[in-house]
Amino acid sequence: MKIRSISINGIRGFGYWETDSDNGDSTPHNIQVEQKHFFLYGENGTGKSSFFDALEWGITGEIPESKNRKIEEEKTFLRHADCPTDAESAVKVILQNGKGAAQTIHRTFTKKSTQIPTGLDAPLAYQHFIEARRIESFVVDTNVSLWKRFMKLLGFEELIEFDDQYTALKNHAQRECERLKEELSKKERTHKQKLEIVQNYQQTLQHKLGNGWEQHIEENGQIHEDNAKKLQTMIVLHDNMNRYIQTHADWQKSKLELNVTRKHLQEVQSQQQNAESAAIVEEAYQYFTQHLESKECPACGSILPEITKVIQRLKILRESLAKIAALQKSLEQQSQEYTRQEKWLQQGMERIAGEYVSVVNENLSTSDINSFVKQLQSQLEIVNEQKEQLQKKTNVENNQLIGRYDAERIALQAAEKEMIECQAELRISEQISNDTAASYELYVQEYHSHIQHSLNMITDEFVTTIYNKINQTDNEVIEKFNIESSIDKKEVCFRAKRKGSEESVDAVTILSTGHLRCLGFALLITQIVRRAASSPFNFIAIDDPIYAIDHEHRFYLVRYLKELGQKFQLIIASSDRNFFDILRHTFESQRFNAYEMRLNGVFGSTALQLSPSVKANKISNHYIDQSNEHCNNGDLRAAALYARLALETKLFHTADYCKVSIKTTYNRIKKIGIRDLFEDNELKKGLKKEYPNEEARIEAEFKNLEQHRYFRSLVHGFPGDEELHFINPERRLLHKQEILNIIETIRTFCTFIDELKS
Repeated sequence: MKIRSISINGIRGFGYWETDSDNGDSTPHNIQVEQKHFFLYGENGTGKSSFFDALEWGITGEIPESKNRKIEEEKTFLRHADCPTDAESAVKVILQNGKGAAQTIHRTFTKKSTQIPTGLDAPLAYQHFIEARRIESFVVDTNVSLWKRFMKLLGFEELIEFDDQYTALKNHAQRECERLKEELSKKERTHKQKLEIVQNYQQTLQHKLGNGWEQHIEENGQIHEDNAKKLQTMIVLHDNMNRYIQTHADWQKSKLELNVTRKHLQEVQSQQQNAESAAIVEEAYQYFTQHLESKECPACGSILPEITKVIQRLKILRESLAKIAALQKSLEQQSQEYTRQEKWLQQGMERIAGEYVSVVNENLSTSDINSFVKQLQSQLEIVNEQKEQLQKKTNVENNQLIGRYDAERIALQAAEKEMIECQAELRISEQISNDTAASYELYVQEYHSHIQHSLNMITDEFVTTIYNKINQTDNEVIEKFNIESSIDKKEVCFRAKRKGSEESVDAVTILSTGHLRCLGFALLITQIVRRAASSPFNFIAIDDPIYAIDHEHRFYLVRYLKELGQKFQLIIASSDRNFFDILRHTFESQRFNAYEMRLNGVFGSTALQLSPSVKANKISNHYIDQSNEHCNNGDLRAAALYARLALETKLFHTADYCKVSIKTTYNRIKKIGIRDLFEDNELKKGLKKEYPNEEARIEAEFKNLEQHRYFRSLVHGFPGDEELHFINPERRLLHKQEILNIIETIRTFCTFIDELKS
């Protein structure tokens, strides 16, 4: 089945457009493949890769590039940046078989709207897509084994990933078993050590307690526990009784101090009856100390001849009254402390009597505090004696031994429980490991069968033939490739037999990076060609086939693609303008559609469109700008190269615009060059035919260009298989002014062509 049309809406660089209500297929990104082949050219950023990704996703349902960029959500990678979140982005591909019957693959982000005909298997379709990434990964991704690189090249990425994960799971299950076995061994040793300790304690207890020691331990253990509790309450009671007796003594002492203070106060008051006159005395004292010079009494006005004696008597009276006030305050404080202690004793009497009953099982009289204290003092000795007896009972050697035995016995039970749990966990882990290993063996058999079938498709003869068709050089030394593989060991080796020698060597070692890329391409093509009979698809989609392939090998590649195109429909995308032109000229005898990707408007605001028109203005001007930049930086060789590219690009686009047909017979290494365009003045004739009113200017501009020695060297000085960057091969250095002159001449010519077309 061949591809006849591709409709893209809201995918990658292709913007989203509402479909016509009358015609659901009406989108601005509807590409009709009217001819057998489809060639696409696009500069970086114009949407060439978007087209290829959309086509691959539309047919296979997967896009490996999203995995390469580690984008987990495929929709995130595919959906156009400005596409509405509720929009149904889609790709529709119409295929047609040799009898003219059409089948449609309509793929959307929701399964509800997706339409996939029966028999169009995605894995088979994936084999028909060749991306530079797959070849490049095979060549340069040396961090992984050659086997994995080879398997990924053949399209077994998911199988390799699944195998890695399954192997990791199997290995993890085995490691977990080993870990649990080691852990169980440790737990068994711990259990054995605990068991020996417990058995030693049992022997010691049997020796001390005799037969029936286990029952004695059980009974004695309960007694020990009861005594321990009773001892604790006895200690509390003993402390409380002591504290109560001490507080009672303090209370008695406070009572004596209170009586002494009261008696002293009475004595002082008897000497000074009118204590209320203290304030008057104080005021008189203050007055006379302030009026020492006064001779009269402030009350009666009589003469006071000895005022100092009056002040002295007032001072003595004042001190006596202050002493009475201090004694009264002290008496009040002592009375408060006495009352507090009495209250505490009264409250504690009931509490301690209750504790005593619960511990000693005897009643105490609580009629008054003094009699209660006497009882406490008499019973304190008894309580202390009982406490000491209980302490002896709870601290005997046997009880200590029994306590240690109980602790070790509990530890033994815990160790035994852990050991049993680990044994159960190990049994489960071993079952998982065995099941995983058995399942893996079944998987490996199927896996090997699938791989073996694919390897059988890739024969040494096919690979060698295809490789040599794109590597026809005089010094070619490879006569045959031998692919040696071991699926069991997951190994592959590419042996190369050199011409004139029976010895075969490791191809990966002797081949250059470019030759390895050709080998990778040959392996992929071999797989497609050999599977052609069993695959419903009859197309090969190639994204940038000349990636990192040198200029010379591109021509051999194009010639082989033309041969391949006789059996398959070719969908080829490239970012190399010259390769695109060579491809079109080579396939002139076959039917093909050639399109160019270009931006229309601001990226993101409008859709990327496909256009068969060619506009070389931007390309040529870019090359001229690059040439100037390199010249200013002192890289004259690069400057000369970009100047030549600018001229070639403008001439080839002009030839295309004027529909100049180039008839070229391809020999060993013949290439289309500037000489071909100027053969019999075909390009000049084409321009004059297109612009008859500008014949004089065309003649003048071409004459100016043809008289330049750099241009004459390009046209006449060298065979077509040599790359020319300088005026002649002997000179390795040009003056900057000469390069600037070359650039200016080419710029003038390009500007003339642009003005002519406008």
